[in-house]
Formats: sequence, structure tokens, C-alpha cells
Amino acid sequence: MRNRDLRPAAKANPTIQQAFERFQKYNRLKNLSQGSLDFYAAKGRSFFRFLGNTEQPITTITEETVEDYIFYMKDQQLHDTTINTNLRMVRAFLYWCMEKGYLEKYPIRLVRADDPIKEPYTTDELQKLLKEPDCKTCSFAGIPQLGHCQLPAWDRLPCVHAAQPADRRFGPFRRDSVFPPHEGA
Repeated sequence: MRNRDLRPAAKANPTIQQAFERFQKYNRLKNLSQGSLDFYAAKGRSFFRFLGNTEQPITTITEETVEDYIFYMKDQQLHDTTINTNLRMVRAFLYWCMEKGYLEKYPIRLVRADDPIKEPYTTDELQKLLKEPDCKTCSFAGIPQLGHCQLPAWDRLPCVHAAQPADRRFGPFRRDSVFPPHEGA
């Protein structure tokens, strides 16, 4: 009987397209949802449009390539959160390639998203918000029946839908989500 050589074979240098197909195969093996697979495919197409030729070796993608992709997206005037969404897919793909030994390891950082400045409330708006509502004419369903009319207005608000069941749905990535009931419920 012949002895098998259990040493790892030399890492093949796949093309970008081949590496991505292997990445998607790995994702299916991990039992990712169809939404996640579609997300990777859609964001992959965007990255591949930037690269142009996906038949070149995966080793042609460097840290500088990722930086150029960020500038490319900024030149298209994409919002920072959109850029980060695209980068999350690229980062997952390239980190997988690094784990497989196709690429040298380098960090891929998201861009810093500027938070939009929110307009503060005016004094009149604050006074309206803090004013004690008239319990006889208030439009909050169920509050007079719950007997909470003596509480300050902000303490009563969570009780509005307390007696109604919340909707439970499964969102993307198969996470259980709880949504507040609708007005008509």
C-alpha cells in the first residue's frame, strides 16, 4: 500500500473570478441566507466593474487597489454609508482570500462616515413637546383606560401599544426581529 503525502499542496493562484466563485461556494457551505449570497453577488459585480478584467490573478489586488476603489466610489459621489456597504463585501471576500493564502495580509478599513448635523428643536417646539396633554381629548389610544393620566407625558408614551402584540418576523441574515404593531392593529 502506498503512503499518502498529507502535506498541503502548493497554493494555486486563481483568477479573481475563480476566487470569488470559491468564496460564494464557501458561503453556501456556511449555509448563508439567499439574501446574503445575493448581497455578495451584487456588491461583487460593482467591485469587478471597477477592476475591469476579472481573469487576472487574484494577487493583482493589493491594498492600493482597495484604496483606489474607495476613491473611485467617492468620485461617483456615493454616500459614505454606501461606500462602507460595498467595502464590507470586498473586505469579507479579500479576508477570505488572505485566509486561504491567495493574498498577503493587509488591513481593510471602512471610511469614516460623517454624521449629518440634526437641527435642534426650537423653544416653541420644546414647549409643545413638554406640555401636559389633556387626557380627555388626547389621541393616544388606550391611555385613559389604562389609568395613567397622572403620569408625565413621556412616561405614558410606551404604554400606547402595551396591550397589542408585536409582529415577529425574520429579517435579513435570519435574525429574529420584533416590530411594533401597526396603527390599524
